[in-house]
Parts: sequence; C-alpha cells; structure tokens
Amino acid sequence: MDFAVELQSSPEKLFSVIKNFNELPQFLPRQLAKVRILQQEKEKVVLEVILVFKTLVKKEIIQKVSIDLHDNSLNAVILDGPAEKTQIELSLVKKDLGTNVIISIDLKLSLKAKILSPIIKREYKNMLRGIFIKMDVTAKELGN
Repeated sequence: MDFAVELQSSPEKLFSVIKNFNELPQFLPRQLAKVRILQQEKEKVVLEVILVFKTLVKKEIIQKVSIDLHDNSLNAVILDGPAEKTQIELSLVKKDLGTNVIISIDLKLSLKAKILSPIIKREYKNMLRGIFIKMDVTAKELGN
C-alpha cells in the first residue's frame, strides 16, 4: 500500500513536527488516543500507541512501534497487536514549493484481522493523510 501527499512546508520543518511524538495525538485526536515514548535514543524510538476505530468495528488497539529515524525519513515496524510486523517507510522529498510525503506500508494482519483488511487499509490511509495535513499547518506556523 503506497501513497503520497503533497504539502507546502519544507521537509526539515515538517520532519521536526513528525519527530515530536508526544504531540501526535493532537493531529488526530479521535483515532490516535495516546502516544507514549517507551524508549528513545538518538536515531531510534519505541512508542506505545493507542488507536481507536469507530467505523464498522468499534475497537481500541494498543500496539508498540519501533521507529528508526534518518534524514527526513523514517522506518517503522509495528512490534505487536493485530498489525504486528507491519512495516512503514516514510520519506520527505523536497519539491519546488514544499514537500512530497511518500508513504509505503507493507501491512501484515493477524488471521482474525485479515477479513477487515480493506477497512484497515482505508483507515490507515485516511488517518495518515489527516495527520500530515495537520502537521503541515503546524510546520508552516514554524516558518519555512
């Protein structure tokens, strides 16, 4: 599952907002209930994330995510939960007047969750797209 979002902020400003993990719930408060940093090193972070879905299936999912940070990119792996071993790659590529956010998700689902795959894929895309659009607003407030 690959997709991209074009935003107006510079990659550097946008990445500084993305890396502020404690503030992530403010960008999608109804679906991203809580983010807690379990471990943080210079280029690696492990988070506990609580997601709340209220569409066809009303469910709260708690999962741990390991994130490797690079220059304007990150690689994340979900360590547990129904999407365990899912890999997410995010790259911020400078464009003329902003940034192209490129997201690649290799979604792995438990057998029980596989039947919900189309809904989960749609929700992941919508959730991430919404987060990045709101992050763009915050990054623009920091200035380009």
